[in-house]
Amino acid sequence: MLRRKITSIIVGSIIGLMLLVLMSAQIKMNLPELISYIFQLLPFAFPFIVLYGGTVTLLSDYIAKRYDGHKRLLTAFLIHLGFGLLFGIIVPSNIDVSILGLHLDMFLIAATLVAISIWGIDELIRLKEFNNRFTLFTTGLILFIITIPFTVFVTLEEIKEKEFIERYTISRGQQFSGIEIVEEIQENQTAKIDHWKNQIMIGDITVLLKDNMLVQLEDSPIRIDWEGIDRYYGQLSIFRITDYNDKSEKFIVMMMSSEDDLSYTYYEINETGEVKEDAFHYEDRSHYETFLLNNSSLAISYTNYYGEGYHTPAFPVSTFISVILIGMNWPRRRVR
Repeated sequence: MLRRKITSIIVGSIIGLMLLVLMSAQIKMNLPELISYIFQLLPFAFPFIVLYGGTVTLLSDYIAKRYDGHKRLLTAFLIHLGFGLLFGIIVPSNIDVSILGLHLDMFLIAATLVAISIWGIDELIRLKEFNNRFTLFTTGLILFIITIPFTVFVTLEEIKEKEFIERYTISRGQQFSGIEIVEEIQENQTAKIDHWKNQIMIGDITVLLKDNMLVQLEDSPIRIDWEGIDRYYGQLSIFRITDYNDKSEKFIVMMMSSEDDLSYTYYEINETGEVKEDAFHYEDRSHYETFLLNNSSLAISYTNYYGEGYHTPAFPVSTFISVILIGMNWPRRRVR
């Protein structure tokens, strides 16, 4: 029974969260993004699923075992469904999810979908045609196939990030020698409040290098209640980068060329004042440009060196679990 419950909880939680993502997604996701998003939710949801869902499914077995056939099946379903709904009511997330035009609490939907999924997998494994050992082996194998590419990406990501951290140091100050920022805020306008409670006005931003114009941004939002370079968050970023391999320092001036297509332009200014200009698109960038973007104020989110989606630690953990499931349930030939 323990193997059956482990399989039900692991597979049921993944299927339930997948249904939640598919039903509530407001944008189209490709398969890697979908898998990444589901495993991003798992580290937060799985402890509750194991403790709460595991208790409920054991309670369901205890209560429903006194019945037979369809009556037992229905009783187990109602217990799973009821406790799933109860969890969402007792512990609301206060985050609405739109499903089929209805706005419902995310925890209510997630707990209900996971509960039904666990019940479905548990009942499926009960069938005589299923072999528990083979089922656990298959579950581990499927989990391994799904997670191993992302686990490789996570490993490569950590290696690459360590390489850059050991080679470069980023310094963020409010004043940079030889660089001056001039802003012209349009007259007769009232400050607007953005989603983060910042006061925003529209103006032109000009970056001067030794009194010569380097960059000009027109009609850009300016955070008037901030100081220094932070006033231009999301539009302009300036920082110093120290390269320990070359034993050199340079300033990076980076700006978003087009907010619509995520194009970026950046200038590298070395110690002698020489300027090197380069540009890249968010979907076509080098590892070095990814490093610069992650250390600027322009990235839409943390950007990976490898792969797509959020590289959650749930991937290597899930791969480790899958290896255990495969190893413990590897098909063995019986010796007669």
